[in-house]
This record gives sequence, structure tokens and C-alpha cells, in this order.
Amino acid sequence: MPLPKIDVPVFYLDLPYSKLKVQYRPFTVKEEKILLFAQQSKDPKQIATAVKQVAENCITNDVKLEDMFTFEVDYFFVKLRSASVNNVIKLKLKEDEEEFHDVEVDLEEVTLPKPGKDKFIIPLNEEFNMSLNYPRYGSVESVVKMLTEENASEFVFNMMSECIESIYSEEEVFLMKDYTHEDRKEFLDSLTSKNFKDLQQFISKIPALQHEIKYINNKGEERTRVLRGLFDFFTFV
Repeated sequence: MPLPKIDVPVFYLDLPYSKLKVQYRPFTVKEEKILLFAQQSKDPKQIATAVKQVAENCITNDVKLEDMFTFEVDYFFVKLRSASVNNVIKLKLKEDEEEFHDVEVDLEEVTLPKPGKDKFIIPLNEEFNMSLNYPRYGSVESVVKMLTEENASEFVFNMMSECIESIYSEEEVFLMKDYTHEDRKEFLDSLTSKNFKDLQQFISKIPALQHEIKYINNKGEERTRVLRGLFDFFTFV
């Protein structure tokens, strides 16, 4: 007689930017081990691979991780961890070489900034405009795979091209996805300094998963620490 299968609860999450509706289950003990091994390695590539593998395993509807915005993947994984283990994590914050502080974070209080306007437009000249959007997880993954240690400095440059949806005028529309990496790079090289700074400003304001922690140090002084991005939160696995 086979062992019984244990029913697991199903959870739902509405992603505020992409508008995707994710249905998911808690991760299993086997999947938790994958995350623990990655955490102990302290290797960002192993951590990213483990998070991707477990997150994809736990999604039970037809939503794809690659269609989420990068920061939504972080947000989803935090909610997944909360549903799988518990919503409170314990962190040890280091203030100097000898002083550590134990703090607790309620993952249910960790949120993304509220969405603003849907479209971001940068005027290039009197004829053309550039339409921007946040990078999807799939496009970022492609950029990371393409880069090596020798050309890692190009990461931000390539991320900029992934944020460009189209170049358009009143008569023409050029979809960036239809062009090669070389074509995109040539286009970015042709931008004016002002165009490039406007694009950099957009990149700098891409939403991120973050949470502010306040604590009192050993001198009785109030301190604030901000966790930003999934790698800061990964110590809770």
C-alpha cells in the first residue's frame, strides 16, 4: 500500500505592476534544502538558480516567472517563503566588527512601492520619442547569461536596452525586441548625453523590494537599516 499524499494549501497573489495573478503552493522540505544549500554557498549565482528553481516549481497556474518584472520575482519569493515556513524572520544585523543585533521582520509588512504611471516616455529630439518599461525577469536572465567576468561592466548598459520598448514618431514605430544586441548597442551609443542621463534616471528609479528596520544599538542610539532586494532577505531561508 503506497503512503498517502498530503494535501497542501493553495495561495494567490496579485502582482501590482504586471497585473499577473499567481497561484502557488508552499515549497516542500526537498525544495527548502535546495535553498539552504544555496544560502550556505554564499554564491549569488547559486542563490539565483535555487530561487528560480523553487519559485517555478511552486507556481501552480500558467503564470511564467520570466513574464514578471524583476522586482516582482523578489516580492513573490518573499510571499512564498512566508506561506511555506512562517511570516516572521530573524536576522542578525552587524553594526561594526564586534556589535551584532538580533531583529525580527514580519514578511507580511514587506511590500513594493505603489505603481505610478503606466508609460514612461523620453523625448529624443523633435521627431522621435523613446517608450520605456521595467525589465522582465526573463530579459534580465538573458543578459546575465550573455555577460562574462570580462564584460560584466556592460551589465547596466545592456539592462538599459532591455528597458526600451520602442522608438517612435508620428509616422513610424521601431520595436526594440525586433533588433539584435549589436543593433541595440549601436543605438544606445548614438544617444545624446541628455538622452542617456534621462535613461539612467529611469533605471535608478526602478522599484525594488525593500524594508526599513529600526533598532537601538549598545550605546542606546537609534539606528535604521534598509533591506533592499532579495539577496538582503535571503538570510531568512
